[in-house]
Amino acid sequence: MVRERERAHVESYSSAAHLLRVLSAGQVPPPLEIWGVVLRPGERALLHLPAEYARFYGGPGTYTHMNGFYWGSPVFLLAGYGLTALGNRSRRRAAEAAAATQWREQQTVDVIATDQRLLCLANGQWLTFDFAAVTACYPEPEQHSLVFEFPDTSPLLIGGASSPLIAAVAVWALHGQRGVNEHPALAGLRSQR
Repeated sequence: MVRERERAHVESYSSAAHLLRVLSAGQVPPPLEIWGVVLRPGERALLHLPAEYARFYGGPGTYTHMNGFYWGSPVFLLAGYGLTALGNRSRRRAAEAAAATQWREQQTVDVIATDQRLLCLANGQWLTFDFAAVTACYPEPEQHSLVFEFPDTSPLLIGGASSPLIAAVAVWALHGQRGVNEHPALAGLRSQR
């Protein structure tokens, strides 16, 4: 299992280096035929791969504060109020942990990378992440991760063996041939011959 994963990472990294050379030469791979997902007029699908997906946001962090009314001996009253307080504290701590900003919705998804956007089949539906809406892109092909920030939605993480290939397409779509040739995060891919 570990060897298969390592082999997949090595093969993907090598394929990403080849794709980067193709894009660097000003060539664009032939478009893929995609069925089911409707592409925009003139849009070209370049990759269709599985990848790791996650979003970065905080949860609601709500909990129900319990109050108790106890009747009986002083020992019973103290025990009842004490257990209620402990339960409230435990629920409050669990809600605080759930509210923390962290990577959520982690899952393996199908990703279609086009010359205009990423489409991710997450939670049973195709989500669109337009390159035109990206405010920041952090490719890390050596770590097999790619993070996008957007002005109106939570950050997106694409990871796993396929992420170097998706990073090559994303940098090309965002920065053109200059980005493919000069983006510092792709230096390791460019050095592969």
